Amino acid sequence: MSEAPEVTRTGGRQLPISPKLPTVRAACHGPVGADAGAGAPIIALAGAPNVGKSTLFNALTGLRATTGNWPGTTVDVGRGAWRFKADDRVCACVECSGECAVNRVHEFSLVDLPGTYSLDPLSRDEELTRTLLVDAPVAERPDAVVVVADAAHLARSLYLVAQLRETTHRVVVALTMNDVARKASIEVDSYALAESLGCPVVVLDPRRRQGLDNLTRAVREALARPTPSPRLTGAAALDDLSRDDERFAWVESAVRAGTTGSGAERVSTSDRVDRVATHPVAGPLLFLAVMWLVFQVTTTVAAPLQ
Repeated sequence: MSEAPEVTRTGGRQLPISPKLPTVRAACHGPVGADAGAGAPIIALAGAPNVGKSTLFNALTGLRATTGNWPGTTVDVGRGAWRFKADDRVCACVECSGECAVNRVHEFSLVDLPGTYSLDPLSRDEELTRTLLVDAPVAERPDAVVVVADAAHLARSLYLVAQLRETTHRVVVALTMNDVARKASIEVDSYALAESLGCPVVVLDPRRRQGLDNLTRAVREALARPTPSPRLTGAAALDDLSRDDERFAWVESAVRAGTTGSGAERVSTSDRVDRVATHPVAGPLLFLAVMWLVFQVTTTVAAPLQ
């Protein structure tokens, strides 16, 4: 008789976990790995849906990627080689062995994880992300995690960062949608935000391939540093609700420290028209005026035909 699969409870639901699900390191450095070499550092790309994560993945890999089901699951995961030519050194080696040499071609193995707002899974896709980032043994986890965050909805993206900072993951935040944020009168200070989050923050535009070099350097510097200490939360003494409240308060503090502006949308022409059209007095008068104009145009055009 076969053993029943282990399950995890989330929001009253049960999600089965495959007991033989391969880790990121096993899948990327095994026979089914992507184009990067066997010794390449593994970088996981995480973030909420619709924040430009797939666009960034394609920009970094140059479409040198494979997309398919993760072994043992039906969840689509993209894997590819993130290649770059280093023009500087980020190591502190006294005698460099050549791994950090200037103008040497380097590569990372990049894994595009399913989109998720947090590490508390509500679907099989989100469950896979948690399994690879949290439930796997520390030695089998990615070498670093790049969290793609929407600058226009920063708080929505940073809850995942709060959870990852409670682990020993090297985290780099890639800030996208900055043009949308500016249209909403939101200005993000990446330096102040990085100081508040305790991890690097890189502003970029993957569609125009802007800021990719800065992201590459930030990841290289993160890999050159020792494993970071987890964010102190006093989580052991907190229940689930209190722990969530603490994370939301941390996110709110980071957003407040790293952004300026009211966040109010600029008033468009459509908004100005709506103000008049939906006004309790001007609205009906405008409707009657439009109907009278339509009647006049109709009768004027139809008169010669009678």
